[in-house]
Amino acid sequence: MTEKKSSKELLAEAESLFKQAQEVRQQEVAAIIADIKEQIKTHELRPEDLFPGITKTHTKANGRQKREPRYRGPNGQTWGGGSGRKPDWVREVEAKGESLDKYLINK
Repeated sequence: MTEKKSSKELLAEAESLFKQAQEVRQQEVAAIIADIKEQIKTHELRPEDLFPGITKTHTKANGRQKREPRYRGPNGQTWGGGSGRKPDWVREVEAKGESLDKYLINK
């Protein structure tokens, strides 16, 4: 006759198995990633080959994306319209009660 395990013992066993499963999965994923990297290198694949529709984005040195300018100021200054401090010329235009719509760059 088999001895019944307590819920505490079963939970400990389940936790141990879960940890084992996580470790095995990490090893499997590492092997898969290594294989994918090797295939990419061998076949000289580019991101566009793997993910159609992906577009290149330009990033600054700090890793943030560079925005395309959306507005052109009265003296040729440009602004992307993002978050953060607005340029002086934008604040001046808004202080005069003007709309930024007339400064939109039409593409």
